[in-house]
Amino acid sequence: MPVSVLVDYDPDGAHIFRMYAEGGLKNTTPVNPESAIEFTAHDRRLSLHLVKEWEKSVGLRRRMAKMAYRGKKVELEAITQFRSMLLAYIDHILSDCD
Repeated sequence: MPVSVLVDYDPDGAHIFRMYAEGGLKNTTPVNPESAIEFTAHDRRLSLHLVKEWEKSVGLRRRMAKMAYRGKKVELEAITQFRSMLLAYIDHILSDCD
């Protein structure tokens, strides 16, 4: 059964996502780089921890390493300005599950 997960594009969001899908972050929607903000010290520590922890999940590890290298994240609040587009996207994804 397909599951759609909407989380922040940061280490915490990635960690939550992985709980739902071992393939993690492979079907993420691209985010606008202009909405990205700098990592906090917590984000940096967690991202480096997850890079180590996910050594057997090559795809996940690679994506988290890129995120850690960039040191940027996008919180869900950043996309609320595109609420109607987000709702249309969620509706599209969920309709594909039928």
